[in-house]
Amino acid sequence: MRPNVYLWLIPLLLILVALPLVFDSPFMLRIVTETIMWIGLAITWDLLAGYTGYLNFGHAMFFGVGAYTTAILMKHAGWAFILTVPLGGLLAGLLALVIGVPTLRLKGAYFAIGTWALALAIQQLALILDITGGPDGMRLPPFLNPAYFYFWMLGVVAGTFALYWVLLERAPFGLKVRAIREDQEGAMALGINPTTVKVQAFVLSAIPVGLMGSIYAYWITFIDPLSALGDILTDQAVVMAVVGGLGTLIGPAIGAVIVFAFKTMFWAYLSDYQVLYLIILGAAIALTVVFLPNGLWGTFMGYREASRTFKNGLSIRPRIDETADTEKAPKGEPDHV
Repeated sequence: MRPNVYLWLIPLLLILVALPLVFDSPFMLRIVTETIMWIGLAITWDLLAGYTGYLNFGHAMFFGVGAYTTAILMKHAGWAFILTVPLGGLLAGLLALVIGVPTLRLKGAYFAIGTWALALAIQQLALILDITGGPDGMRLPPFLNPAYFYFWMLGVVAGTFALYWVLLERAPFGLKVRAIREDQEGAMALGINPTTVKVQAFVLSAIPVGLMGSIYAYWITFIDPLSALGDILTDQAVVMAVVGGLGTLIGPAIGAVIVFAFKTMFWAYLSDYQVLYLIILGAAIALTVVFLPNGLWGTFMGYREASRTFKNGLSIRPRIDETADTEKAPKGEPDHV
């Protein structure tokens, strides 16, 4: 993707930085903060699924590790919040490294089922341990400053987006993960170690999620195994990435904004129909896969490239200079018998 596609993100980032100075509503700031968080969850999930081709159904476990790291250290060890955030990301990355080495040797549905089972095991572990509060969860001291958490979340997600752009669009790492996605055997023939690259992608997708989980724990002030490690976190990130477009950076961000806006409106007016929300979520994936397999952004970029190609390269008229050269060329002499 051409770098100029991303130029419009610079003024958008400036607007987001100035947003707390313009809007004085804590509610609106909370909505925007959560939207940014979901953008981060969607693009980090897409790093492994869209670029590498491995479906991770345990994305929530990294979020929960970050959340519980902050909660445990602040409540039981008296650590300052600012010290717990990097540790939450580090532990999430270490977890990805430990489980990635064996599981990323699996392919297709086996890897997806493996990550889902590991996430479920960690959730059950959080339910029985005393240090995590068990099913009752953990409550942190409130810090009533919405702008503080807004800038934390914005900084992590914006930094993640910038890092991914450099690695995936400007560095050889992006070519390596795409090569593995398209043809792993062919990538091996080119000298690429698929397991190493996939583990690197797995760790890079986990660390930002751990950071966001750490911020989320202190921001919400209460976490439990369902809210920090529940399947719904992964499911919604999957829907956002698929709707927006896999294998892109902007696509999952667009999908996150659309799906979260729908979720907010649904829970505001139809909160009594929880099952209906899950049905709509599943239907959205099915319809997108059938009618928009490349997602909204992928489909838009496809039409854009097709239109550009049609305008620039699909003309059947001969070029003027070639016509002139033909007319000026001397006629050949007739053959003599």
